[in-house]
Amino acid sequence: MIVTVTANPSVDRTVEVERLERGGLHRATAVHVHPGGKGINVARALARNGSKARAVVPAGGAEGAQLISLLADDGIDVVRVPVLGPVRCNITVVEPDATVTKVNEAGAPLSAAEVEQVHAAVLAHLDDAAWVVAAGSLPPGVGSGFYADLIARVRPHGVRVAVDTSGPALRAAVEAGAALVKPNLPELAEAVGRPLPTLGDAVAAARELLAAGAGAVLASLGPHGAVAVGPGWECHAEADAEPRSSVGAGDALLAGYLSAGGGPDALREAVAWGSAAVSLPGSTMPGPADVRARRVHLHPDIDWGLLSASDEGSTVTSTTTTTQRARAGIQRFGGHLAGMVMPNIGAFIAWGLITAMFIPTGWFPNAAIAELVSPMITFLLPVLIGYTGGRLVHGQRGAVVGAIATVGIVVGAEIPMFLGAMVIGPLAGWLMKLWDERVGEKAAPGFKMLVDNFSAGILGGVLAVAGLFAIGPVVESLTKALGSGVQWLLDAHLLPLVSVIVEPAKVLFLNNAINHGVLSPLGVTEALADGKAIHFLIETNPGPGLGILLAISLFGARTARATAPGAVVIHFLGGIHEIYFPYILAAPRLLLAAVAGGASGVAVFALTGAGLTATPSPGSIIALMAVTPPGGHLSVLAGVFTATAVSFAVAAALMKFGRDARREEREQQVTTGGQV
Repeated sequence: MIVTVTANPSVDRTVEVERLERGGLHRATAVHVHPGGKGINVARALARNGSKARAVVPAGGAEGAQLISLLADDGIDVVRVPVLGPVRCNITVVEPDATVTKVNEAGAPLSAAEVEQVHAAVLAHLDDAAWVVAAGSLPPGVGSGFYADLIARVRPHGVRVAVDTSGPALRAAVEAGAALVKPNLPELAEAVGRPLPTLGDAVAAARELLAAGAGAVLASLGPHGAVAVGPGWECHAEADAEPRSSVGAGDALLAGYLSAGGGPDALREAVAWGSAAVSLPGSTMPGPADVRARRVHLHPDIDWGLLSASDEGSTVTSTTTTTQRARAGIQRFGGHLAGMVMPNIGAFIAWGLITAMFIPTGWFPNAAIAELVSPMITFLLPVLIGYTGGRLVHGQRGAVVGAIATVGIVVGAEIPMFLGAMVIGPLAGWLMKLWDERVGEKAAPGFKMLVDNFSAGILGGVLAVAGLFAIGPVVESLTKALGSGVQWLLDAHLLPLVSVIVEPAKVLFLNNAINHGVLSPLGVTEALADGKAIHFLIETNPGPGLGILLAISLFGARTARATAPGAVVIHFLGGIHEIYFPYILAAPRLLLAAVAGGASGVAVFALTGAGLTATPSPGSIIALMAVTPPGGHLSVLAGVFTATAVSFAVAAALMKFGRDARREEREQQVTTGGQV
């Protein structure tokens, strides 16, 4: 049994027309009326394919009565929660080429008492339930914690919760530990705060949601199929389909995934259901006669190519050349590193603020509070990274063993062992996974808990000892060697040359490894001695990215110009540097602008004696100012804006100040018969 809850249901009317023209009179070629809402669609798909489904629906007014009647016609067990407001009505207009135009009502507000009634109805109908599917937008007045609260209340009953929503409600559900989340590609990009131009980027983003608390991620990619990602596994599938209407396809995908039991083996069935729904009119859910699993192409090994369109339909563009495959592999590696660091940014911010304010050279020196600085940087932060790395590979058991193993490498280390934590955390999770698959699963039921606990304890202890005497010293030596290279450049007054390495590595999503694995440990040592360190400014300087985004806003191609201004805000004020990496990957010549901007900024930092008291996390101008020591703000701003100006000038020149973009736009207008 799968119980679905739809907080904002609807009656959906789908109208098919030959061509939609604004302001014109249209005659419908077909009209379809169905019960609507993501959770309801999941229940309808399950019922059509013989699976037991129960739909919890708040419904009021005449529209609510119509909705319940439509659900009864579909043979669904309905739990109606009476509410005051009427059910909303949505209109979808579909054209022959499957172009969809939607007009959705916001829905009637739910009072606090009605929200409680919905939760209570779910809890009262969990008999024989394997899953609860909480899906769809939330009605006005309902807080983003609606699904998170439901997860907390359902979990004690031993029932897993799958959530399909977006925005703050999705993030809250992830952090509450939803067993499964199902975003589409734009929702996934919104959740991690950056565009996802490649399939590899989508998988890396899904892993960030795992690290933040989700048990698994099923991401629908539209015509590119779907990816499923869980602890230690990932899979991609796509299918051939003649599109007619995409309404409800993602809901059918989720229903098929749960019907097949979840996990990588369920993805074929999920995509078969989703692609079948695309081929049907309106929001019709597919039945057994519509589902064709043999049309699904399953790819256990992810192709890390671009998500793009072709004449034959949208596909994943394969990375066929050696250079492209190498770049995709590095991006994948960088994505895993980001997945270990990004969920712990809050801890880095806490350490940075305490350091900036309370060390002897801080804003409010306080010896007692400053005692927190060293344990946080040398112990807490590496252990959090190791814990998260283990969790990415093998869930909670991998996380626990990863944390234990990380303690071994941080004890006795002279520098913060971020790089070591990035190595030993995933290694510990992988070894734990290997044990569980080959030995732990064979334990007798009566001894399984004993075997699980002792195996985790023994493996964690062994790795902690190995980290103390073997892995830790090796990683520490490597970090020191890299640091010696940076220090040599500094002593030789050649520090700007480090940008030749740092900026390309950043674009390949290795920014967290460089910053937290190499530069931060060096900066900590320098800051303890001098009260500030230039090392904290090398990778975190937002100037190069800002200059490139500003140049694209003025001189880039039309599609890039449309998105770059928003990226400026996210990058410069939000500190999410990853937002500008895809722009450079799409036009690699702009890497020269990044290097030039980075080198010029570092040169100004070195000449003016700029430095920070701690790592700014995230790398926004606000964070930089927060950890700048008293009297150092002008030198930091000088380096940032010099980098901005240089990268802007170089990028503008490389783009020929927009001449190529304008010529291409004119040629396209001539080709399409547009105005020249």
